[in-house]
Amino acid sequence: MGNKRISIIIPTYNAGDDFKNVLKMIKQQRGSLSYELICVDSGSNDLTIEIARDFSARIFQIRKEDFNHGLTRNYGVSKAEGEYVVLMTQDALPQDGNWLMSLVRCLEENKIIAGAYSRQVPRNDCNPFIRERLRDWFAGGEVRRIQGIENLEELERLSPREKFKLFAFDNVSSCIRKDIWKRFPFEKRDFGEDLAWAKKVVERGYRIVFEPESVVIHSHNNSLWYEFKRVYLDHQGLNQLIGIDLFPGFWKIFLAGFKEAIRLWGKIEGSYSWGERLYWKVYAFPYTLSQNIAQFLGSHSNNWLENVGWYGFIDRILKKGV
Repeated sequence: MGNKRISIIIPTYNAGDDFKNVLKMIKQQRGSLSYELICVDSGSNDLTIEIARDFSARIFQIRKEDFNHGLTRNYGVSKAEGEYVVLMTQDALPQDGNWLMSLVRCLEENKIIAGAYSRQVPRNDCNPFIRERLRDWFAGGEVRRIQGIENLEELERLSPREKFKLFAFDNVSSCIRKDIWKRFPFEKRDFGEDLAWAKKVVERGYRIVFEPESVVIHSHNNSLWYEFKRVYLDHQGLNQLIGIDLFPGFWKIFLAGFKEAIRLWGKIEGSYSWGERLYWKVYAFPYTLSQNIAQFLGSHSNNWLENVGWYGFIDRILKKGV
């Protein structure tokens, strides 16, 4: 791995006691890797900062209202001294001692590799539908991928879904080259700064690696409303970046939601009790319907924001707290 210094950057806000476990696992990484730990905190009022100090982190503080997924990470990277910069969230728990070495090693292979990202596996208490979604996400697979193109003509032939796979990247756990970041910093974005960055560097001939040997444990059992807002923002960004529109017609939302709910029934594992299985089967219908509506609204919101004056109010509500 050489003597190249690594900077690990974690945006934090009221990370809680579990944050201590994340930092313990970082400290237990194998290999002779020299790293610094940087936390960019957005006004925590719990023990987050004290925990970070216990692990010798460099701490930079910003106001909560100044947090932005892209700009806050830019601020953290600007403070980094490492040639390689690892970006992670405060609740991404390295699964074992190989997480860091496996991730950074990708960038050692070839200078054409601009970034790499880890595999994500769900927590033990993850609900069955979020577990299934994570399995379907590009960061949930088990096969290593190198994402790139030879020329822009190749890119033009791809469908929006193929472009989504090509530009997949996830700052839940990733590693980038600081020298490339200097040329292509993250954009100011409410969501999806990682995908936007990957699109930019891949279009300029660099490669992205998905490395399944680097694993973090990461999932959330969020409320239906929070998941609605998250999916809305996700598809708003996907439509802006690559033109994804899964539901050009509103009526398709309901048929697709019903089919998806029935499919999810088969994913409810036998380890659940009878009452739990009944609960999840009933929950499947509002879950899939709300997800599809969020995708529809997000995909069409960019056009509505330009042409429907009152829609900005709805958009602000749906972006709040995500």
